[in-house]
Amino acid sequence: MASIFGKERDSAIREPDELCVILSLVCQMLVDSIILPGPIAWVVRIGVPAAAILIPAGFFLSVASPRSEYPNGTIRLAYLGALVLALSVLILGVALVHAGVVSMTIRHP
Repeated sequence: MASIFGKERDSAIREPDELCVILSLVCQMLVDSIILPGPIAWVVRIGVPAAAILIPAGFFLSVASPRSEYPNGTIRLAYLGALVLALSVLILGVALVHAGVVSMTIRHP
């Protein structure tokens, strides 16, 4: 029997994960649309979905014990996931801007 508080809590936990997965799919399409060197493309391809795993894992595992009142050291996984997400999106953004600038400077006859 689920209460209304349980439903709100579940949707509040699930929505950021879904957003990160959708962002990873969009990033996959954008990486395919531009030419990126192999290692950089893999950093972006793996980074965004990895963040979708690391951020919730950090939150859930930091309070896994029923008696915990404060998060333990595994909360660092959430910070690591946020850092990985930020770096992946930043690399992709710079690459997209660079690809746009290069395509504007090429004159087609």
